[in-house]
Amino acid sequence: MVGGSADGAVGLVADYLLLTQLELRVAMKPFFAVTGAMLYYMAFVFAGKGNAELQGAQLIPLTVIDGAPRIPVLGIYPTLESLLVQGLLLALAVAAAIWGMRPKVRPSGAERDLLRSQ
Repeated sequence: MVGGSADGAVGLVADYLLLTQLELRVAMKPFFAVTGAMLYYMAFVFAGKGNAELQGAQLIPLTVIDGAPRIPVLGIYPTLESLLVQGLLLALAVAAAIWGMRPKVRPSGAERDLLRSQ
């Protein structure tokens, strides 16, 4: 764990130096969209694999669903418990995407002046 943390810290410092020395500009919206998608993916996989581990230790129930896919690399296992958690995460990801794509309402001139005066 310490080695992985050290590798991550070295990578972050290298990224920082690269960006500052080369004066690269990172578009924040696409950057956070990609990192957010990666975090959702990791949460999805971790939820499935964590559930499988807890079921293997008999700490949570195991309800097998016949015909459901088993894709261990994605953390997908054919159990009701893991698929429910992953379904919830998928629903949250869709809701976040819809929320992020909603049209932004800009205040009119009078509302903008009122907001500035407060």
